[in-house]
This record gives sequence, C-alpha cells and structure tokens, in this order.
Amino acid sequence: MRSDGVSDEFLTYSRDMILKHHLATGDSGEGYGTISPTRIQQEIDTLVELGVLKPGQVSVEQVLALPFVPQSDE
Repeated sequence: MRSDGVSDEFLTYSRDMILKHHLATGDSGEGYGTISPTRIQQEIDTLVELGVLKPGQVSVEQVLALPFVPQSDE
C-alpha cells in the first residue's frame, strides 16, 4: 500500500536516514521486524538502561502474547 502523497525521492531519503542513523537493526538471518521473547527483553533492558523504565517494571509476558508468535529455536 502506498500513499499518493509520498514520492519515490522521499521514500529513498527515509530509507537512507534509517540506515545511516542505525534506526532499525536486526541480527543476520533474522527477518526484519521479527519479534521474539529475547528481542523484547533486549528492548526492555535498553529502556531500563536509559532510565525510561525501572528494573522489574515491565516483563516480556506483559508486552508479548506468546500464543501469537511463531516458535523459534531460541
């Protein structure tokens, strides 16, 4: 799906900025946008480090409904 108001130039610029500033990352072999308990825990740990969350304030189970996530070999 594409918005009529978004030019190819803007999409290219946006992609380049995401890559340049490392705004989206993923491990090799991992699909972009992959959600896993390990990945969510890393996000929580980062937010704790930054002081956005307090330790123990949020758990993986509170933010990830595991029945809807394909099981991996983690």
